[in-house]
Amino acid sequence: MSEEQRQPAGPDPDALAQQAGRLAERVALLGEYLDPNVLETRVAELEVEMGAGDVFVIETPGGGGFGDPLERDPNLVIEDIKDDYISVERAAKDYGVVVHTIDAELCNYEVDKVATAALRTKIRAERVANVRLDPELVAQRYRSGELNAFDVIRSHAVILDWGTGALLAESTRQFREAFERRSVAMWKAG
Repeated sequence: MSEEQRQPAGPDPDALAQQAGRLAERVALLGEYLDPNVLETRVAELEVEMGAGDVFVIETPGGGGFGDPLERDPNLVIEDIKDDYISVERAAKDYGVVVHTIDAELCNYEVDKVATAALRTKIRAERVANVRLDPELVAQRYRSGELNAFDVIRSHAVILDWGTGALLAESTRQFREAFERRSVAMWKAG
């Protein structure tokens, strides 16, 4: 967080859905939780002496967008493809939208409604288990080339050393804890 940023920050209602984004939940300062709605002080003006074992955490708004990606209107996903925000492949993986390319040069795409409904059902049925899969297994699948970095983060909530593929266990634990609170808790039951 730079010294010019302030809390709270809200999601852009027009933001693209990616994983569920939310408002900042809290600021933890030396173990005491502060209401982010009253924290209007510039970070540079916060003078807090930190000691061994003290923790300063700011849970900022985050995620690629707002809401469950499987609830995004497929026609808006096609607009994202036309605008080169996402690929046809990522439309399927991240939004569960099956898109057929009619003519890419003319930005002519078509949603396969039946396949989209089936894929969204499949993703809903599997996604909680995917984010709870053994992180070392996810790391092995990344190192073998079976998963890419997007899939490791978005589908499995795992953080790796991207150069070596080594699991960053503590970062993964922390990320998964936040991911469970901010994404998994917001998903509709499959």
